[in-house]
Amino acid sequence: MVYKVIIWDFDGVIVFSNQIRENGFREIFKNYTNDQVERLIEFHRANGGLSRYVKIRFFYEKILGENITELEVQNLADQFSKQMELFMYDPSILNSDWLNFMKENHDKVEHFIASGSDQRELRVICEKLGIANYFQNIYGSPIPKNELVSNIIRERSNVSLDQFLLIGDSTNDLEAANVNNIHFIGYNSDELAEIEDLNFVEKLSDIIL
Repeated sequence: MVYKVIIWDFDGVIVFSNQIRENGFREIFKNYTNDQVERLIEFHRANGGLSRYVKIRFFYEKILGENITELEVQNLADQFSKQMELFMYDPSILNSDWLNFMKENHDKVEHFIASGSDQRELRVICEKLGIANYFQNIYGSPIPKNELVSNIIRERSNVSLDQFLLIGDSTNDLEAANVNNIHFIGYNSDELAEIEDLNFVEKLSDIIL
């Protein structure tokens, strides 16, 4: 298969940041019970590709059974971003397997990011980590991932669908690929590794471009 565009998930693929994200939710909801927060963490782990905005609403509406305004969601999301700034600029969180792959292949195809992470925050993190120049563009929430992928496809309308590849570590990533009728490779996910007939790699160097 000859790919022309690779769309990357961010957390769990480019960087190993899942524990940092979990701790961020624990911090902004530290005044609630451990049981309530852990139910959110469980939802977060099962839905890695969803934005913090969705997860904050889930915490209030589904776990607490309370309404929350858009302004309150944004305020909590801003608090979450401040937590990320404390830890996400450390180059040690970069996935060396991904970094080696990009050093070898960054000029062979075009690369984009489509992530559930906040777009403004994501772009700053990539700049701080020194990897922003690898990508044609970096996209994130609050736009849902399915729509982000669709937008990238439209942005590269001269590329046929069978020349797009999405690489991710969650079922949300798989759904985004399926909805948009593009190829998918699972990576760094026990859940995806167990799906029969799913294209899955243990090392990114196993991908043939």
